[in-house]
Amino acid sequence: MNYVYVEYNAGSPQVVATTTKRTEEQTNVFLGTVYRIGTVLHITESTRAVVGDHALQMIKRLRETMPFARVSGGVISEAGTRNIAITAGEWWENLTDFTTPAVDTSVAGTFGYYYADGIGGWTTVAASTQIDNTQYDDGSGTLATLSNNKYGVHWVYQGQDGDFYVVYGTTNGKLSVAESAGLPASLPPHFAEAHARLMGRVIIGKSDSAFADIASSFDSQFNLGTAIDHGDLSGLADDDHTQYVPVDGSRNIAADTDLTLAIGKVIIGGSVISDNLIISHYNNNTAARFALRQTSAGQTRLNAGNSQNLILAIGNSEAVTVDTNKTVTIEEKLSANATVTVLSTTSETVLAAHESEELQLNNASPITLTVDTNANQAFDQDALVFLRQTGAGVVTVAAAVGVTIHSPGGLLALDGQYAGAVLQKDSVLADTWYLEGRLA
Repeated sequence: MNYVYVEYNAGSPQVVATTTKRTEEQTNVFLGTVYRIGTVLHITESTRAVVGDHALQMIKRLRETMPFARVSGGVISEAGTRNIAITAGEWWENLTDFTTPAVDTSVAGTFGYYYADGIGGWTTVAASTQIDNTQYDDGSGTLATLSNNKYGVHWVYQGQDGDFYVVYGTTNGKLSVAESAGLPASLPPHFAEAHARLMGRVIIGKSDSAFADIASSFDSQFNLGTAIDHGDLSGLADDDHTQYVPVDGSRNIAADTDLTLAIGKVIIGGSVISDNLIISHYNNNTAARFALRQTSAGQTRLNAGNSQNLILAIGNSEAVTVDTNKTVTIEEKLSANATVTVLSTTSETVLAAHESEELQLNNASPITLTVDTNANQAFDQDALVFLRQTGAGVVTVAAAVGVTIHSPGGLLALDGQYAGAVLQKDSVLADTWYLEGRLA
């Protein structure tokens, strides 16, 4: 860095450049600095001493950089009930010092209240003494009512003549939102040219008798609030996270969902014993089904709770009611509305036409019921076939080559005359079935 001076040089002034900044300024007039990078010179002249109207330049600088400058006082505080007090202040404007008196609106003194009139101007509420705890400025030209449990913000200004003013804020939100509110985007025109300056901010809750917060521009900083309670966040009602399902049911689950519960945990409907839990399947197809399948070794229960009945609704109208503390074998009831087909030979095959039907197998001798491949019998995925052994001959379900049948304990025979069971095709695999019911 080179420092450029005009030095006195014993009465023969000359321009010099040095790499050391000189401290004696009576015989060394500083012109500026020069820094060289390669062949490029970077010259700074704004720091040089300028001889001219020194006082005017000082005033201009102060007016543009430090208008209405504070020496002491001018601190706001809460007084009485929603009143404001301001301590006496000492200030500078340009090269003039002045003072402002102390004011306490709980004793004497008033302030002008301002809010936007909706058409680019301002409405004044003269001779006010208390901060409003019910309204805020929504920009419409008329003050709006704060929502319940919400907070309003009020900005306090004082003029050089000692009068002071309050400007309604536009906030109608939680406390953290009020604490984060920015300064007013516009102000009454007479606040300009350093006529008035910001003294502080007041936050008050709807209908509260005391301020939630009062902050001076001088003795404290306006700390922006951060939400410490999830409920303080804005936009909570926005449905902008589509991976989650709204509790109001406004958007459905769009794909298969695996609801895995910890051991012993339950799905509960309602909060009292009279509330209902409804698991419903709705589809315009007549073959629509609802399936509840156990795929592990534990028990799967439909439990109505103490002193309640469990109702299994089947079809459009028929329902099976399970009395309190009773057990019902569901496969014995599920086929209540199914078409009945009687099979009476000792070797039968489940046909695609049997989907959703009840097959009554009736023979005095054992019957083998074969589940054929999808290539031969194209059932829908999740297809149901209800089985009933009505004769003395034991019914055994057999899998054709290429077909897999899963059942509890690997059992494939019905447990005697009048026993019932259900065959259900897998929802994805074409040649995989499940057999459940009264098996032996």
